[in-house]
Amino acid sequence: MGTSTGVTRDHRTDGGAAQSTDATDEGDAVVLTRVFGYDVVLERDFVEFPWRQGIVRGPVAAVVVYVLVFALAALGGSVRWGDIGTTLSYMAFVVYGLHNIPAARGRIPEILEPVATDIVTVPALRGTVLVGPNHGNPFTHLFDIATGKTESIGHINVLPTDPTVPLVVYGAIPLLVFTAVGVEYALRYWDEATVDSPVEVGRFGAAVGLGYAATLFVGTLFLTQVGLFSRLILDRYMTVVFGFVYPAAVVSVGALLVYYQQGMGDERATGDEERGSGGWNG
Repeated sequence: MGTSTGVTRDHRTDGGAAQSTDATDEGDAVVLTRVFGYDVVLERDFVEFPWRQGIVRGPVAAVVVYVLVFALAALGGSVRWGDIGTTLSYMAFVVYGLHNIPAARGRIPEILEPVATDIVTVPALRGTVLVGPNHGNPFTHLFDIATGKTESIGHINVLPTDPTVPLVVYGAIPLLVFTAVGVEYALRYWDEATVDSPVEVGRFGAAVGLGYAATLFVGTLFLTQVGLFSRLILDRYMTVVFGFVYPAAVVSVGALLVYYQQGMGDERATGDEERGSGGWNG
């Protein structure tokens, strides 16, 4: 059944007792909260969907993508083992770049200057006190991104310009991981999730996308690269957008494969039952 919301309002009988006039059948709806005398109602199928299990799969998928990208780079001879800390950080930047998330030159906002002087010298904490150009104005920042004014907001492409392994091979890693997660997640919890249409398959993708985007966002607080004249951080707005949209879309594709596989299985089972019931009963 599709996702729906509704409101109900209490009214008083002559005896003063409160009664609820539900806009949705009580058996199919769950009252989440009460606002100004109205009940906020969601479909029971939506509320009881295994969201938590999908959100947990987000961080797992992020780790798997990073490990596979690092392993591929190591096999291609692109890993510098002499400075493993810098290499680990750079490979994380590459992973973000594979999600279309750019870097930006970090700066310390004025409000944090009194406490940031010492923090910025600690590599693992540096990102917590750095922000990108124009990051204090999210609407203008996102508008500039949408209109292609990436140079004005200092976006820097973090992907290697001459990799030993083609970028398309690196790019296939998150696609394959997200698809596999979608298939596994849907198969594992298909009986617990009510999915009546292909549109509702998107819940699988949304759940994983939430966990994945949260993981990538937290990563932006601790990942930096230091150049000759600047410190690079990852664009956090783009992290939120693509960190959610990319895995959510591809995971949904994987779950959609399960949806059609389950549908064909049900059709075969129905056909077998019909043929069996049409046989001779002696």
